[in-house]
Amino acid sequence: MQIRITGRHLEITPAIREYTEKKISSLSKYLDHIMEAHVILKIEKNLQCCEIKMPAGGLFLYGEEKGNDLYVSIDKAVARMERQLKKIKAKIKSKNHKDIQHIRSGGIIMDDEPSDESDEPRLVRVDRFADKPMSVKEGMIQLDSSHDDFIVFTNSEDNQVNVVYRRFDGSYGLIAKN
Repeated sequence: MQIRITGRHLEITPAIREYTEKKISSLSKYLDHIMEAHVILKIEKNLQCCEIKMPAGGLFLYGEEKGNDLYVSIDKAVARMERQLKKIKAKIKSKNHKDIQHIRSGGIIMDDEPSDESDEPRLVRVDRFADKPMSVKEGMIQLDSSHDDFIVFTNSEDNQVNVVYRRFDGSYGLIAKN
């Protein structure tokens, strides 16, 4: 598993890096398809924060914890991720659970479970959103305040559906209908 550790307003010492990598690598025992994890360690208003983002075979797991001690924050964030992974693994194990198709279509299939993939595409997830008219700038502000990668909204200037998304370089992109 590839683990990226970023420090914001905080220097990442070798001890912190080693401790974080040890804790995060322990999460790979739950699912085989965890390829990477991004850990952001930061200080916000005298609180030590640990934020973990982990794509896992079509799913995106996220956990964040704050506290007075950085090591405790890391432990709590890893425990939160562990609970999410246990829940996903339980869904995979239960043969009659409705979400099993959702998880299989995301690419997560346990080794001890037979694969019965079909070639036809499936609807994996449905998100609903409030169709609130706003400007592109308001959409960018809304995106900044959330943990999402994009936001869908009605542009108040032309009443068209637009998408503002976060690019890999940190800037924003806009998808608008002609």
